[in-house]
Formats: sequence, structure tokens, C-alpha cells
Amino acid sequence: MYFVHDIKKLCRSRIEIVMLSALLLVCVIDPISVYWQAAKYPGFFEQIGKNPFQYWLLMNSAGWGNQVYNTLFWVFPVLSTGLVYYYERNSSMSKFLIVRDSRRGYFSANLTSCFLFTFLSFSAVLLINIAVTYIAFPSDAPLTGQYQYLVPTEGGFAAAIYGSSPLLMAVIYSLLNSLTIAVFSVISLSLHMLVGFKNKYIAIVGPIVLYYAINFLMDSVPGLHTHNIRLIIQPRAASGMSDIITFVDLAATLLAWITAALVLSVAAVCSKKDII
Repeated sequence: MYFVHDIKKLCRSRIEIVMLSALLLVCVIDPISVYWQAAKYPGFFEQIGKNPFQYWLLMNSAGWGNQVYNTLFWVFPVLSTGLVYYYERNSSMSKFLIVRDSRRGYFSANLTSCFLFTFLSFSAVLLINIAVTYIAFPSDAPLTGQYQYLVPTEGGFAAAIYGSSPLLMAVIYSLLNSLTIAVFSVISLSLHMLVGFKNKYIAIVGPIVLYYAINFLMDSVPGLHTHNIRLIIQPRAASGMSDIITFVDLAATLLAWITAALVLSVAAVCSKKDII
């Protein structure tokens, strides 16, 4: 009962609607605008290339859409909660909903619905970007020297995927980004439950500042780069970093953050034993 209602609440959330609509517009307009802009310059495609693998949102680091996405990356997990729990707790609606069934069911449904809805919605939006890019740019375009800079370094986990299919690599990275945002949305929701923010702006800004601080720390220590989740899920890192990101690095880092999300989720649920 709780799970279905929570999915519906996320679908109706104004925060979710605005965020996903804006991101969808970016994902659709970015490859089209890049094509139109590049087409104005004679010889651009002949020199740089016209293959769609070069221009999908997560790969095209020079594109405005990529910059918007990466700038707001740590904002997405917090907004993906829709602040649904925040509003229910501050309006005492959460107590009313809990007595209808169970405390564990209420909080578990909040967390699982947040994760699933976030993963599916971001996956859909990022996959739409890939589809639009592969429609706008010819997939049989010749490979240029610039294209070769994007080919993953041998020995990395991305190289094996690319060897199978560049399109598959684009899909896998889109799913990895969606999974990461979904995991951090659960962490954000758990923090809302544990801390009990009284002000909605602090509830939004607080976790975002924490994520940027963690990311800054990981960036500042070279030895942590292959375990920096923000770097690992960027396709350009597969070819642009001197350190090779292996499948073990990817799995260990994802598992560590998933474990952190689970621990915080359990702590959040256990901390609410006296809510009614």
C-alpha cells in the first residue's frame, strides 16, 4: 500500500516534475543544438568528427548540456526525494500514515520508492538523450583522430564494453549515473529522517554541501581517484585519466556507497521507533 502511494506522490511532486522536465529538455536540445552550431563551421565535422558516440550528453564534455548536468549532479539526489517525507513529517501526516499500517512499512516504502523512481526516471531521461543523439548524428560517420581520444584505455572496465559496442558503453554509463544518483537519493532521504531538518532550504542545501565536500576530498587525494564515484561514472575518465579504472574499482566503489546507503537507511528507520 505505502509503496504505490509513495510512487504516486513522487510523480506528483512539483520538485520532481520541474527537475525531470528541465533535465529532459537539456537532454533533447543539447545534441540538436550542438549539431546545428557545428554545422555552421565549414570543415568542422571533417576535422572533429560526426559520430554520435562523440556527442551524447555524458561524453561531450565541451557541450553546454554536459556542463549543466555535471554542475547540478549533486543537486539531483536531494531533489529526487521530492521533499515528500520532509513535508509529511512537518505536517504530522507521517504519524497518520504510520498508524494505518506499520512504522517499518512506511519508512521502508519511502526509501525503496525513492530509489526505484529515481533510477528509472534518470535512466529514461539519459537514454532519451542517447536516442536523440544517434538520430541527429549518423552512426556510420568516419572515425577521426579526435574520436580516438575518446576510446577507453585498454585494461579498464570500459574498454571491454566499448569493444563490444560503443552504443552499449553509452547505455551502461547512463545506467551507472542513474544508479549513483538513486543511491545518493536514498542517502539524502535517510539524512532527512535522521537529522529532521526544520527548514526545507537547509534540508536541500545540507546534503548537497556534504556531497560536494566529499567529492572535493576525493579529488584532492590522487590515490583515491580510482575510487571516486564521481570520476568513475564519467565516460571521459575511461580515456582521459592516467590511472586505469578496473571493474574491481567500479564494483568496490559502488558496493561501498550502496552499503553506506543501507546502513543509513536502517539507522533512519530504527531512529523512528518512538514516532507514535
